[in-house]
Amino acid sequence: ASLYGVALERVDMSGADLRGANLTKVEFKSGSLKDADLRDAWLAGADLRRADLSSAQLKGAIYDYQTRLPFPAAEAKRRGMLRR
Repeated sequence: ASLYGVALERVDMSGADLRGANLTKVEFKSGSLKDADLRDAWLAGADLRRADLSSAQLKGAIYDYQTRLPFPAAEAKRRGMLRR
């Protein structure tokens, strides 16, 4: 799946299977990715500050210095995310 550059608002993607999805430069304005499977997803340049990522599977998800997460880099590392 590719959502490259899409702006998402009030979207409930709870439990969605987004393994390996291209979410590069996605702007998640509000909504939930709770329990979503984001393993190996591409998150470069994405703005996820307003996304609910609680219980989301993030192992192997790739982010970069432009990615905005709702938690600090230490939490990203603990959850198995990879910075490129």
